[in-house]
Amino acid sequence: MKHTQGPWILEEWGSDYGPTGDFSVYPCGAKNKYPIASIQEPFNRSKTKANAMLIAASPDLLDALQAYQDAGIGNSTDFQWQAEAHKKARAAIAKATGAAA
Repeated sequence: MKHTQGPWILEEWGSDYGPTGDFSVYPCGAKNKYPIASIQEPFNRSKTKANAMLIAASPDLLDALQAYQDAGIGNSTDFQWQAEAHKKARAAIAKATGAAA
């Protein structure tokens, strides 16, 4: 099973009156702009944005976990691979939570 290649980005919906608090997640650089997901939760913009950020970070989180697996964390003495896997994990977590990496 294959998923849409990352990275994914999120965009807030807009209206004539400004941002709506609803979001869509798109493949970055896609020619045809069809959303992977649309996230709406009436009257709870912060939760809606948090959910959208987590979905948009999914490819990065998967990549980070695969890097850990490939590096054999706990089974390897190759510290360069471990450092790279850790760096990917920190960046994916930051993307998912909106925190600085």
